Amino acid sequence: ILPSIAELEIDVSSPTPEPEKVEINSGLHVSTDKLNTLLRQLEVDKLYPNQEEDDILLSPTPIHRHDSVQERPKLRKCSSLKTSRTPPVTPGGRKIVRFADILGLDLSSVKIFSDQIPRIPKAAFEDLDVNMSDYEVGSPISKQSFLPNPTPAVTTTSLVPMFNQPGGESHFFQTLMDRKVCLENAFMDGPSAIFGVVRVLNISFHKSVTVKWTVNDWSTVAETRCQYVKGSSKGNTDKFSFKLVMASLAVGSRVQFCLKYDCEGEHWDSNAGNNYVFQVFLN
Repeated sequence: ILPSIAELEIDVSSPTPEPEKVEINSGLHVSTDKLNTLLRQLEVDKLYPNQEEDDILLSPTPIHRHDSVQERPKLRKCSSLKTSRTPPVTPGGRKIVRFADILGLDLSSVKIFSDQIPRIPKAAFEDLDVNMSDYEVGSPISKQSFLPNPTPAVTTTSLVPMFNQPGGESHFFQTLMDRKVCLENAFMDGPSAIFGVVRVLNISFHKSVTVKWTVNDWSTVAETRCQYVKGSSKGNTDKFSFKLVMASLAVGSRVQFCLKYDCEGEHWDSNAGNNYVFQVFLN
């Protein structure tokens, strides 16, 4: 029996059943279709976090409800949501981060130095407020942080004559005529040596000049023979030279000497009985 027109109108005008909904929490209900769509999107974001949505072909994966308590998957915030901590990115694009291990590379590089000093390139210190010219090869060594041990001060001494040079005196030749022998000049020749020049009166061809000297106030006496200076004859005078070499002397020590001239007798020059004195001073 066919239904009447009135019955058909009643069936057509009857309300469409509402879609099935799932209760998320108190007061929040989401339709099953919408929940399926959100969960599929979360799975896609988890598998392809760096891909654009248009590049992925989604296949619907419906979620079936069970009468027992359903195990809900953990929800994750959608990557499209922005927060105040989200760094600025290029409009219309996503920031893609790839690690070296994705490309088959190592995440770290290890080098073992067995018999050499590690050398750090100078470019690594460009941002530091330092002068690279002050650094040696390898790791920098700051002059301010690692100062070398100061070199100990070297003490030196000098032999200083305690008399005026006789050769510079205006009456030098008159003194020579009286003594027949006279020291012309003497000076330090090295830290422990004295060099001097003696002028003698040319009395005869055979002559010799000797220096008698001491470093301990005549407790012991040493003698040094003078050498004739070739081409030094001037009028009736000749020149002889000498060099006194002694051991290292303490500061304050005194070297005393006098001259003996052997030519038709002995003739002496002892600086008028005071002797010629050199004293050791600290520089």
